[in-house]
Amino acid sequence: MSTRSDSREKALLREALRARRRSLSPARQRQAGVSLLHVLSGHQIWNRSRRLAAYCACDGEIDPRPLVERAWQQGRQVFLPVVNRLNHKLDFYRWDENTSLIRNRYGIEEPCTGAASYKAAPWTLDLVLMPLTGFDAACRRLGMGGGFYDRTFADTQTGMARRKPWLVGMAHACQRVERVPTDDHDLSLSLVATDAGCWSAQTAPSRGSRAVSG
Repeated sequence: MSTRSDSREKALLREALRARRRSLSPARQRQAGVSLLHVLSGHQIWNRSRRLAAYCACDGEIDPRPLVERAWQQGRQVFLPVVNRLNHKLDFYRWDENTSLIRNRYGIEEPCTGAASYKAAPWTLDLVLMPLTGFDAACRRLGMGGGFYDRTFADTQTGMARRKPWLVGMAHACQRVERVPTDDHDLSLSLVATDAGCWSAQTAPSRGSRAVSG
């Protein structure tokens, strides 16, 4: 059960980890994105996914752009989340090299939507690359606190949807902590991918484990 003290703990941890990732130099950020490409593009989850959702990095988040460009080269369909102000969930719109992007009220780039925009239902995606502020070895995710991903994929966690996309958290290795405080509604991740290796709740880090630090 969530308590006021739990929320305070999350807020303090979130701010500390945001500062940690923002402290990385531009060169380190670019290298992290390239390393993430090498780590995740060889994983079976990536190899089995034809329709994936990504995000535009901001606030020091690890940049999935090298992965997105690889997906485009391989003929995969890529989508970006757009906040739906009516239900406070995420809609996913097609993203390619010709898509016009605008900044939303949170300063995050998202596609210009309209009658000609192609929108995918969340349960039709194979893979969702999700930003996070912190994670632990059990693949518990600390988000930004808005709950958009939690609400959007709640049905996929209970088996009510037709299929379940893999939910993969994306982070710098330095965003790992000993334990992330969670609530009942928080999503379970299939995997956490970092520039140093992949973590799953069932297994040890798949590679680069000694480089993953808290």
